[in-house]
Amino acid sequence: MKGSDHKPDIITYAILLSACGEANRPDLGDELVNVWKQDVNVIDVKVYSSMMKMYGLTNRIQNAMAIFKELLSYGNINNLPQEEVINVHLQMIRFCSEGASIENGRFVINSAKRHNIFDNGLMITSTVSLYAKCNMQEEALAVFGQYRESKLCDVTTWNAIIQCFANKGRSDKAEEYFDEMIKKGIQPSNFTISILLNAYSHDFQVDKALSLFHNIHEFGITTDDSINGSIIDALGRSGRIQDAYEFTKSINSITSIHYQILLGSCRIHRDLDTAQQVFAKLRELDSLTSSDYVTLATILAHHGMWSEKEALMNAMAAQGLKRIPGVSHTTINNVLYTFTVSDTSHQRSEEIRQYLRSLQDRLKIKYNYNPNLACVTRFFDTRQEKEDHLWEHSEKLATGLNLISTKKGTPIIITKNLRMCEDCHASMKLICLEEEREISVRDAHRWHVFKDGKCDCDDHY
Repeated sequence: MKGSDHKPDIITYAILLSACGEANRPDLGDELVNVWKQDVNVIDVKVYSSMMKMYGLTNRIQNAMAIFKELLSYGNINNLPQEEVINVHLQMIRFCSEGASIENGRFVINSAKRHNIFDNGLMITSTVSLYAKCNMQEEALAVFGQYRESKLCDVTTWNAIIQCFANKGRSDKAEEYFDEMIKKGIQPSNFTISILLNAYSHDFQVDKALSLFHNIHEFGITTDDSINGSIIDALGRSGRIQDAYEFTKSINSITSIHYQILLGSCRIHRDLDTAQQVFAKLRELDSLTSSDYVTLATILAHHGMWSEKEALMNAMAAQGLKRIPGVSHTTINNVLYTFTVSDTSHQRSEEIRQYLRSLQDRLKIKYNYNPNLACVTRFFDTRQEKEDHLWEHSEKLATGLNLISTKKGTPIIITKNLRMCEDCHASMKLICLEEEREISVRDAHRWHVFKDGKCDCDDHY
């Protein structure tokens, strides 16, 4: 287009910016923003919404918020169609939810109220989800309670409050709100059933999960891939690996996701034989991912089969697969910080490492902490190198920055894109005790709140 007489219009910029975000190409997105500012540089809701999307999908909440605030400052925003104003706010709330950026989220909520668009079903549901994903159950309940008798509160809003407790492993509370929803005559969706099944799974209530599954027809629900996956998880997580395997094989429309869920259960219970069978099934489906290789490698490491583990990781590399990097986010003084494993990009990196090394020594002396080397899936020559690597996991680096940057007693909140490893989970229980901090970590599966040497998941993760 640049080489022709045609010039990109607003729609072109909006489409390309969105594409950069979806492709996780912040470099191209930034270049496109610069071109926009040089060639056009006007405030347009479509382009600005796409800029926000690009920044949000590439984990740059502060940049997205800056664009959002610039758009709000545009004098004619109230003259825009209400649907567009609502969508801009909803998009920003979603990004704040994923990043557990509560202060930014509150700013967006207050903006929605100022523009008289908060009394909207989608806005209410998104706000409940925001508070839930920021580990603020009381605030989520307050918003839900304000509208629970309103027609604005539909099945999606009930799903949000049920999931609020499901993600905390509180199957009792999730069940309580599900029952209330049914009594009010609100028809549950397949997603509602999946949420409750997952709550039972994470609370090791496998019998309740099976009972609900066998009676879903009472709610006019038929099973789907998500519901089947939830049952596999409930059986496998509770230790009934063979039952989970048999259930998986009985599914008519079995997918790779079902086998991957089962493989995850094998990791929890270190069932190598079943894991190898499931891994072979995934290979038959030509559906192996880097995560599948890493999961089996972790199980091999638990069994001390280091040479087999190395061979497996080499096979993964030969397939051209790269492991998904762990990424952790934490917000300090309303600034979002991002860490990857062994990250050295932060200006206080050396200070963080020195503090963590000292902290690790204290944990060994006071609490007999013994690093779980089975959680190391890369090759290192010495034990010390393996220990050092464990303490460079992204959530530990994010914790270290909080410890050297905030006052004693200040709560620490971290989000991570992957599941916490067993060593990080065990060490966080000791760190919160030693440092007298409450540490909340939202990983790929649920919230973990570490306090007084314990995690509220009761190690059910």
